[in-house]
Amino acid sequence: MFELSSIAHASGHSVARGSSAGRPAAGSHLWLVVLGAGLALSLGCSPSTRGPDPSLGEGIFNPRPARPAVQQAESLPDTRVRHLLTYPTRLALGADSSLYVSDARQGSVFVLDPRQRITREISGIPRPLGVVVGPDGTIFVGSGVEQAVRVYDPAGGLLRKIGAGLLLMPNHLALDGAGRLYVADSAANRIQVFEATGALLKTVEGTLSDGTEMRFPVAVAVREAGGAHGGAATELLVADQGGGRVLVLDEQGLLLRQLGERASAFHAAQVGQLARLQSIALGPGGLLHVLDSQLGRVQVFDVETGEVVRSYGELGTAVGRLLLPLDIVISGTGDAVVANAGNGRLERLLSPAAARPGRRP
Repeated sequence: MFELSSIAHASGHSVARGSSAGRPAAGSHLWLVVLGAGLALSLGCSPSTRGPDPSLGEGIFNPRPARPAVQQAESLPDTRVRHLLTYPTRLALGADSSLYVSDARQGSVFVLDPRQRITREISGIPRPLGVVVGPDGTIFVGSGVEQAVRVYDPAGGLLRKIGAGLLLMPNHLALDGAGRLYVADSAANRIQVFEATGALLKTVEGTLSDGTEMRFPVAVAVREAGGAHGGAATELLVADQGGGRVLVLDEQGLLLRQLGERASAFHAAQVGQLARLQSIALGPGGLLHVLDSQLGRVQVFDVETGEVVRSYGELGTAVGRLLLPLDIVISGTGDAVVANAGNGRLERLLSPAAARPGRRP
């Protein structure tokens, strides 16, 4: 859970960047900005300092380092924070509410604790893409260069690789309740399903029951609940970027229904239309948050009916606005955290339920 109480005294409206980027440290901190309306937090990440940074602007909260600079034992993986988070690419939430952020440019996965402090960095990953964390803390990270999924133990030690020789672009990952790994293999136009041990279970690809094909699936989610449409116990939700829609499939890959449609033009995108579908995230109440990277907007769909119940987010560079957002996760409180890659930061959008239904971009 991301707690707002820890930054209650922050009241600034602009981001001031510090000068501590070159200082080595074991922990990290975030500069947090609260908008006047209280609707968004901007999280710009850098290594932490050993005390107040005089370059931080008024109203910016500068938390203490997550831990002291202690040399790690050689038997443990080195997960000290050494780099800046510059290009947040994909996101995942851990069972303890930690946030995992892949950075395709830095070649790392950064781990933020529930107080929004960077506590660890798993580095040396060739172009990390999708990331997901199991209930036991096992970390799965897709590598665009290795064309495989790396599996790490909770401490950040590499255990094995999954899908080598079978995957082209492990762009987004998901786990189901049985621990099966779902990989949105975008460049191969398919979803691949693996056992946690690495054995390939099945592949979803080819022509769908409506005669269309999946084209560049960029994200996948698993919904384990019976529904009114088809009564499937498990539904596979696929962000089909090429088709401008979210596919709802059963376990065998049969198309049950679809959510949204492609916008005919950027300026003419209406409610329920998607200009550039980028990611999806299941939230409370059976709602699906659908991220549009071109519009800088999130539309919230009822998975059962396909109705858009609300939307939030705006295109731009100011704090609280989105530029080339690449991923989204929903916390236990219903708040959205967005990988705001074009602005080089994370964005936390508070209480999206307050957004107006059917609002145009």
